[in-house]
Amino acid sequence: MPDPRLVKEYGNPNRFLQGTYATSYIGYIHTRPGAVNPNSAPQIGGYQLNASGGFDQVDGYRLNSFAAYLDFHGDGNLHGAGWTNRGGTNLNQLTFTGDYTVDQQGPVFTGNYATVDPKGIRVEHYWIMSNNWRRLEFMVTEVTQNGNPYRQFVVAGTLNRIG
Repeated sequence: MPDPRLVKEYGNPNRFLQGTYATSYIGYIHTRPGAVNPNSAPQIGGYQLNASGGFDQVDGYRLNSFAAYLDFHGDGNLHGAGWTNRGGTNLNQLTFTGDYTVDQQGPVFTGNYATVDPKGIRVEHYWIMSNNWRRLEFMVTEVTQNGNPYRQFVVAGTLNRIG
């Protein structure tokens, strides 16, 4: 909950987050066994115990990298664009829109932001402000497509202010 004195003086706390930030990260995206893997990219397999006491392979994870910019508008809305690489295969440029919130936890500002691409994939992030709004440390918390659970990402990264 933002400090009421700051809200009274500055208005909506979303105004504190405004400007353009760049990010890049490497993480893992949920993948299926036997999924097309044209570059033979390494995968982290997942296994579960079966009824006979052996193990069956289940969904695992593949490397995913991403580089993008996000422009926070100062009103709770954002837009951006970037490129993604999954398992060594460059995919098309992504454009996205989204929304965000700013919360004050004592002297620390935190919040959430979400990006939504044209396919309806919504990636939710939790962030913590550092270095006087010049950096935001984030992690992905949930991924959905058109409101339904989607392949999960295991990702944490940094947004650096560039404008």
